[in-house]
Amino acid sequence: WEFWPRTRRQVRPTGRRKQISDSFEGKEGPFLGGGVTRPCLVDAFTRERAHAGCNQGYGSVLWNFTDISIHSRALREVLQFIPREVPALSHRDLAAAELVRAVRFDLRYTDDSGGTQLAMEMSDGGGLRFWNPVNLGSMFFLELEAAASSPPLVHRAAVAQTKAGHHTVFQYYAFPAITAARGPPPALPLSLTCMTFNVWNVNPPSYLYRDPEARWQRYSSRLDQLAQVVRSTNPDIIALQEVRHDDLFGPPNQPRASSSSSQIRHIVDRLPGYQYVYHPAMMYLSRERGGTVREEEGPAILSRFPILNARHLLLPRDVHDGEDEHQRACLHAQVLVEGWGVVDVYSTHFSLSEKGRDRSVGSILDLMHQGEGSLQVLMGDLNAEPQERAMRFLRGEADIGGHTGDLRDAWLDLHPEPKPGSTDPWEVKHALTFPSCNPVKRIDYIYWRQGPPAGPSRKVELKSCDVRGQDPTVETQGYHREGLGMLDMDSPVWASDHRAVVSTF
Repeated sequence: WEFWPRTRRQVRPTGRRKQISDSFEGKEGPFLGGGVTRPCLVDAFTRERAHAGCNQGYGSVLWNFTDISIHSRALREVLQFIPREVPALSHRDLAAAELVRAVRFDLRYTDDSGGTQLAMEMSDGGGLRFWNPVNLGSMFFLELEAAASSPPLVHRAAVAQTKAGHHTVFQYYAFPAITAARGPPPALPLSLTCMTFNVWNVNPPSYLYRDPEARWQRYSSRLDQLAQVVRSTNPDIIALQEVRHDDLFGPPNQPRASSSSSQIRHIVDRLPGYQYVYHPAMMYLSRERGGTVREEEGPAILSRFPILNARHLLLPRDVHDGEDEHQRACLHAQVLVEGWGVVDVYSTHFSLSEKGRDRSVGSILDLMHQGEGSLQVLMGDLNAEPQERAMRFLRGEADIGGHTGDLRDAWLDLHPEPKPGSTDPWEVKHALTFPSCNPVKRIDYIYWRQGPPAGPSRKVELKSCDVRGQDPTVETQGYHREGLGMLDMDSPVWASDHRAVVSTF
């Protein structure tokens, strides 16, 4: 809100909003028809979009591109901030590197379609009222070349800047600058372990824990347990869902709307050694929380190996379907894995709407067909049980719109399908994934297929697929009793409301 700092009295949004500008850059609009939005693939570093009508960066947010000078104060502040959060990129490294790309997107509030910029009416409770566009901050995408390093590296970072002027690093990865340095994959691959984990955003919720310090302590204990689950498995690549940035959440006595409010920061601080990409799928604008508060959620990918590129696909949604309320996205990263060459990794979180999931699987399969990796791995919380049509479509067992998939369900490759709501002790402990306190369904998946580059002489084999994260913290294991749920204040502390799934290839 550009006028916000200049008003003497407290100003609040009234809840009224109106269109103030048409933001389409082309004739192709954001709808496929019937209120269903068009899927949109976005590569922020290159500013490439699937179609001219796609100006949406993510749910409820338009990306307005603005030119930025390499000598600008805003860019200098971003470059000075990055080494504070990225130990692998020091101030000395930055000074020796050449900035070859700097892209800035200003974030503006949009309507459901992602097609128009909106303004909200402001009021001070007295006679002052005015309309103002909702500016939510900016995103900077930077690429630097370190030619003097051995081997020469390309560094990429995506930095979010809040309206308050604070920064947090949403993405950092580095890869060999010389294509030949990547090398062809050998005939016999090394093992590769992949994990998917829905991290349950920043729960427990504030309505249960009114005391911010008590809530932070509970949350920190939960994330410590989550990190312990990850470390015990030691995965090479991790797909996360429900990763959140919340301006109003963070450790006590730390500035809000900063990196301390960003869950990806909380996670990578506990899991050093990983490159990472995170991108919101949805921004939540709340009248009660005020118009400047940034609250976002989306998928992430962490990798011990160099990430070469990352882009995100905004999945189609029906704006008239209450169960398809939130924008969903699939994050795609190309990872350069030793012994494998390029591996395509996809992290996603499907809609609560069955029709929405049916639309999403087709869009994701189209994206995967563009992949170049020797292995393609789709991981995530798909909000669907195995017998649902969308899951059977991915396995090539059902038809949607005259098409079908060709993926393999890692769990079913090695295990029988557990019955929904099974009470068998082994299935409850080792097969079902949600909810952690009393698992009744399997909705977290690792789907995979061998990519064309692998070739017939280099067959990819699945060695294992397991469920992890069954146990709460040691200190709270004795709290468990019948009927006690995840949100009870005296319940055990599990890593998440979902369990993780881990596969080794």
